Amino acid sequence: MNFKINLLFLSLLIVVLSCSDNDNDTENNLPIPEQQANSFFVNETEYILTNGTLENYGVDNDPTNDFNYQGSNFDLYLTSENIEITSDNNGVLDLKGYGQLLYFELFSENENDLSEGDYTASNQEPYSVFTYDIAEYSIDFDEVNRNTIEVISGTLNIRKVNNEYEITINLTDINGDSVVGYYKGTLQHFNYN
Repeated sequence: MNFKINLLFLSLLIVVLSCSDNDNDTENNLPIPEQQANSFFVNETEYILTNGTLENYGVDNDPTNDFNYQGSNFDLYLTSENIEITSDNNGVLDLKGYGQLLYFELFSENENDLSEGDYTASNQEPYSVFTYDIAEYSIDFDEVNRNTIEVISGTLNIRKVNNEYEITINLTDINGDSVVGYYKGTLQHFNYN
């Protein structure tokens, strides 16, 4: 009889010890993914992004221009906290300070905002919608010396919910280095069209 009681006690102890209250588990016992940070990585080094700005240059109404594109031309800046973005006396974007930044010249099918989807590199005019012709970054930006490195390939994914953009970056620079990142937040808008 003692043997049966000991066996029952041992079985209950194993059941109790195997159950845990782990806040990191969901109902299906799967890990909860961490929220992505607003940052970008060049190879293994992370740089924090705090601000985003979008310039709208509008549609290309003159096919005789030296620069031709389909859709609307947008410039996107994602920057670290020590870079201030303002507009000068002529209404043109002005970058002041120092830090890190990502820059893209994008072509969107939407005339008033970035269209949702994947944007890929292009070097052929007229630039198609959902492409970028210029992409670059700086890990050592200042207003005198931008110190930018050219991006030559990869994808920039844009999603938008209400006024918040979700931007996923997966690129390769001219040196063959991987540039990946994520930004979720609002963008300061400048409209020049």
